[in-house]
Amino acid sequence: MSERPSGAPAEDLATILARRQATLVGSAIALGVMLSVVGLVDGLVMALKRHEGACPPGKVFPAGTTDFTCFVHPDAAEGIAVAVTSVMLGIVIALVGVVATATVKARAAAVESDVVSTSSTSEEGCPATEEGSSTTGESQGRP
Repeated sequence: MSERPSGAPAEDLATILARRQATLVGSAIALGVMLSVVGLVDGLVMALKRHEGACPPGKVFPAGTTDFTCFVHPDAAEGIAVAVTSVMLGIVIALVGVVATATVKARAAAVESDVVSTSSTSEEGCPATEEGSSTTGESQGRP
């Protein structure tokens, strides 16, 4: 990671960090959803893939049939299971992504407001100094 330049104010660093975290969360959500879509497509391909197989005994073909081949879908159950699991995983990733994004944005807003309030009190002077009191040791009972 890069270190803070000597002249960079703290609020710029807080903003940069918040943007970096938001980008990281957004990238993780996009990657998770893309992998979920890949799983969905793979499951559907598995479920829909057919192979030529033996016809069951007693199979009746319509009159005028010239092609007497039968097809089976050996991976249909596994493909459907992979597709449903991928959809559910995609939903979980999206919900967790919404929570993570809200958390990062709230934390960035808190850091930014803390930096702004800290910089405003430092410009106005010491917030503990009240009217009529002095900042020297005399008001605290010291000589």
